[in-house]
Amino acid sequence: MSELTPDPRNPAGSSGISEPMVDKLPELPSDDEVMDMESMLADLHAQTESPGLRERVLSLPTPVRVGLAALAVGGTTAAALTVSSGIRGDLGDSEVLRGMALPAALAAIAAAISLAMSLRGPDRPPLRGGWALALGALLSPLLISLIPVPGMDTHGALKPIVGCFSMGSVVALATAGGILFFSRWVRKDRNTLAMAATAGGLVGLLVQQLHCAANDLTHLLSAHGLLALVIGGLFGVGAMLRR
Repeated sequence: MSELTPDPRNPAGSSGISEPMVDKLPELPSDDEVMDMESMLADLHAQTESPGLRERVLSLPTPVRVGLAALAVGGTTAAALTVSSGIRGDLGDSEVLRGMALPAALAAIAAAISLAMSLRGPDRPPLRGGWALALGALLSPLLISLIPVPGMDTHGALKPIVGCFSMGSVVALATAGGILFFSRWVRKDRNTLAMAATAGGLVGLLVQQLHCAANDLTHLLSAHGLLALVIGGLFGVGAMLRR
């Protein structure tokens, strides 16, 4: 049998792989790179296997989520009144109580409805009504602020609104954000955002009614009634930026 002679056109030998082709082969990952990839896969597996707190909350039945959200709203209200030096001093007057009864009851009922609509289950059809529903809901605190209360002054000097509006905004934002934490909303569902902002604005309105004894109409509208619109605007801008 004759010996095989190397092909002069293939200096690498009989394997058929030339030196330039060997140089172009990809390098195997190093041990450190393999460990990094294994660590990343382990982290991903841990994240998929152990859901976070919000995922656990969202897996709860809708009535449980509504109840937890209502407790969180009640705690926010109590904390706000405690931090802001408590309830106004003229609530011992029966005339003041009668005058506040209607707007406070409307605000509480509207807040409860808004909260429940924000936490609807995934099996329910999405909220419909578009901008009309959203705007109508966000205007409800402003309309409630127009209800006459005893001693309402429509021509008096404007009382300071910065402190009152700031406190109400914090309460409204914390309430609306807490509701969204318990909600299964998606980015396209702007009406749920509007309902959460409405509930926040109404809770902020209630806290201000219990704390602030101002009775001039301009103060009531600007410092108390605009909260839902402000929070709703912030949520709307945030939703657009996250597209």
